[in-house]
Amino acid sequence: MSTRQWHPNQSELNIGIVIRNPFLQSRMNVLEGARTYALEHPQLRVFLIPTADDRAPDRDALARMDGVVMWVGPDDRWAIDLWESGMPVVNCSDAFQGAIPTIANLGVHRQVMDFIAGFDGRCIAYVTSLEVRNGCHNGARRLRESAGDRKKIAYHFDRVGKDPALHPEHMLVGKDEDELERFLNRLPKPAVIWCVHDEMAALVWLKAEKLGYHVPNDLALLGYGDHPCAMHALKGITSVRLNGSRLGAEAVRAVHGHLLGKQRLARDFAMVPEPGATIIQRASTGDTSPSGVAIQRAWSLLENTPPQNLTVKDLVNCSTTSRVHFYAQFTKAFGITPGQAVRNVKLRMAKAALASSNDSITQIGKLCGFEGNGKFNNFIRRETGMTPGALRRILRNHPSFANEPIPTSAKPPKPQRAESKRAKSASPPEE
Repeated sequence: MSTRQWHPNQSELNIGIVIRNPFLQSRMNVLEGARTYALEHPQLRVFLIPTADDRAPDRDALARMDGVVMWVGPDDRWAIDLWESGMPVVNCSDAFQGAIPTIANLGVHRQVMDFIAGFDGRCIAYVTSLEVRNGCHNGARRLRESAGDRKKIAYHFDRVGKDPALHPEHMLVGKDEDELERFLNRLPKPAVIWCVHDEMAALVWLKAEKLGYHVPNDLALLGYGDHPCAMHALKGITSVRLNGSRLGAEAVRAVHGHLLGKQRLARDFAMVPEPGATIIQRASTGDTSPSGVAIQRAWSLLENTPPQNLTVKDLVNCSTTSRVHFYAQFTKAFGITPGQAVRNVKLRMAKAALASSNDSITQIGKLCGFEGNGKFNNFIRRETGMTPGALRRILRNHPSFANEPIPTSAKPPKPQRAESKRAKSASPPEE
């Protein structure tokens, strides 16, 4: 059991977020949730500690942490050693449930199997890569168990040579994957294929079309993580969306509470945050309904229209559905409102320009579709908590922040409001 606690003289607490590189993109919202919690507790600082291959995280990096939140698999036995060494640890997968504290979407495999059970055919396949297969044994085993309970035949293919989550270009090219092609040819049709992540589902779809198979009639595809590629790759990939932000926030909350002595972590600690995982249906499993097609059309417009010309009204008109229905369907499909989606596109463009361009703040504001400098300043303040000038300075020093939320520790401190003369001269209230 962890024995480490916060000392009253300690000014800051460092929390490490450990996520394996192949899962980094689809689990990035775990990091975002952790940072969101840290925003409310200035004492906390959150650091990403990615890990590659089958190696444990850097020991020196871990030694600087007061607690660790992780997403690791069954081969990462170092996680148990880290917990037993006295480090407060919470794992956001169920790989070591009962051995270390766990906050995860437990039961997601059964949820997926309940969804798959509604498809015709008796064949189910689980596809992973050589680079991540060691961390996927539990998923494959549970899929086989659930398939047997439902009288379906289960296959596990773990020989994809290059994982498209680590090599994004492979998602679009897919060269030298002869074994995957042979597996798809041998697989009894119709079949449902659950892929380790959405990038893998995009690769499998590419290969299926090359071989002449129809998605979803011959091969229905299901991804994992609801990565952006699932929303607009091909005609849309059905995906398992994890409430990663909630997982990350609750995991850091548990570690923080332990360090403050409010709630002691124990190895058998387990929690399932609500809401849990959600299956977002798209064209890869047959969602060709008018509303599903309309939402994909709107997302395509969002991705391909210059931000300065983009409005929510454009998205609604593109969908050819009512505004109320569009808002509900869009939010369900992508987890954000249409307005937030448009703001995200504008913010992404603004951050890229602030990081790399020497244009003035006013010029960048106009480039992003803001008529006045005041409107652009208010937009950046509302979205990031900083002025455009302060954001530019941070992005110049940390270019990687252009594609992710700005850590709390990197933001300049908020100026303290001066006490008004009236407040100074006010008499204390009478008892």
